[in-house]
Amino acid sequence: MKRKLVKQGNNALTVTLPKKWLDKYNLKAGNEVFIKEHEPEIIITAKPVDKEKKETIYLDKYKNILQKYIHSLYRQGVTEIEITYSDPQLINQVHKIISKNIIGYEIIEQHKNKAIIKSVAEIKEGNYDIMFRRIFRINNSMFESIENQESLESLEKTNNKLCNYCRRYISKRLYEGQTALLNYLVIETQERIGDELLFLKKLSNKFSSTEINYLKIAKEFYELSQKIYFNDNPHEISNEAIKYNDMIDKLLKSDCSDVIKHYLSNIFHHTGQILSYRLQLMFLDK
Repeated sequence: MKRKLVKQGNNALTVTLPKKWLDKYNLKAGNEVFIKEHEPEIIITAKPVDKEKKETIYLDKYKNILQKYIHSLYRQGVTEIEITYSDPQLINQVHKIISKNIIGYEIIEQHKNKAIIKSVAEIKEGNYDIMFRRIFRINNSMFESIENQESLESLEKTNNKLCNYCRRYISKRLYEGQTALLNYLVIETQERIGDELLFLKKLSNKFSSTEINYLKIAKEFYELSQKIYFNDNPHEISNEAIKYNDMIDKLLKSDCSDVIKHYLSNIFHHTGQILSYRLQLMFLDK
C-alpha cells in the first residue's frame, strides 16, 4: 500500500491512513496513535478508545475456579460483570475475593440469585507508577516482618491487590507492545516473591542462624533489584548483582532445611528475573 506525502504548512508533511484500519480501531480526528521510529520504518500503532467491557457469568459453572476466573476478568479490564447463581454461598465467596485481592470492584446490586459487580474506580494514568513502586515497598516490608516475627498476611493481601491493579492497567495497554509485556512479567514476578515470603513466614519460628543469614542476603539482593530497576542507567550498577550469581548454588549446599532452600532459591531466582526484564527494557528504550 502506497501513500503520497502531502505538504502542510511550511515544514510538515502528512500522510492519510486507510479508512478500513481507522474504522477497525474506532479512530477519529483528535484520537491518539503511537509512532515509533524503526529505521527505515515508522510504525504507527492504534491506541484503542476505552470502552465499557461487560460480561455475564453463571457462578455455579465456575465455582471450583471462582477466584481465578474473577481475577482474570478484572485483569483483562472488564468493567461490569452480571452474575447469576443458585447457591447463595457463592456470592459470599465473591465478596471475599473482591475485598481480599481487588482494587476498584464493588457489588453494586445483589438479589436472591443475581448480582452486578462494577468497576467504581477505574485506573488513572498517574496511578500506575505509584502502585508499581508500592509493590516493591510492600515486599520490602514482608522481608522485615519475617525478621521481626510480625504478621505479614495483610501485607501479602496488599501485594495481591497492587499486582492485580497493575496487571489490569497493562492488559488495557498491550497495544504498546513488548515494553508493556515485560512490565507485566515484572508484576507477575513480584506477586510470586510475595507468595514465597508468606510461605517462609509460616516457618520463621524454626529458622536456624544460617537460614536467617540467607534470608538477609535474599533481602539485600531484592533491594538491589529495586535500586537497579528505578535507575535511568541500570547497566551502570547492575554489576553489583554479580556477587549473587552463585548464591543459589551456595544455598543448596548449605545446611538449611530443604523447605527453606526451596523458598529462598525461588526468591533469588525471581529477583534475578526482575533484573533481566529491566535490562531488556533498557535495550527497548534505546
